Amino acid sequence: PEESIGTILEIAALKDRGKLKYLITAGCLAQRYKDGLVKERPEVDAYLGTGEFDRIAEVLGSLSKGGGEDERCHSIPVPRIIYRHDTPRIRFTPKHWSYLKIADGCDNRCTYCIIPALRGALRSRPINSIVEEARILSSQGVKELCLIAQDITAYGAETKSKRSITSLLKELEKVRELSWIRLLYAHPAHFTDELI
Repeated sequence: PEESIGTILEIAALKDRGKLKYLITAGCLAQRYKDGLVKERPEVDAYLGTGEFDRIAEVLGSLSKGGGEDERCHSIPVPRIIYRHDTPRIRFTPKHWSYLKIADGCDNRCTYCIIPALRGALRSRPINSIVEEARILSSQGVKELCLIAQDITAYGAETKSKRSITSLLKELEKVRELSWIRLLYAHPAHFTDELI
């Protein structure tokens, strides 16, 4: 949290100098510590949780019309949605590779981990949406994908269907322009012989 608070303070200094109009804090820090932040960081105009990034434009509109207190003090919900292949995104990776989020949340409930409280239960994207995003990315020159989720090996488990990380990989393999697929954040409890 200290690094994030430091970044908030750096950006707040830009606001003080008139370089930006509004400061919105979004993500895990806001999700977990919003109540304390509202008291300690009055320079922040709004707080959004991990599942509210799609509200940024709406919140900016509200702030520009003089709203604000509601955005600072609203109750941040545990996320229930997950983005799709047509959700706007900005890539910060080199042209030849990209992250591709396949699921969000986690059902493992490890005693040392706060992810389920911040990100909610496991929500896996449909295979066709992931493959479509992979095609879009490959048309932009991406050759290497890094599949991410809090636990990619649990992909599809909450659907009670045959959807799994191996069925997803078989479909992604059909995107001919891709040369490499990496798996990030794999929990060993969910590895299968088929995946190996």
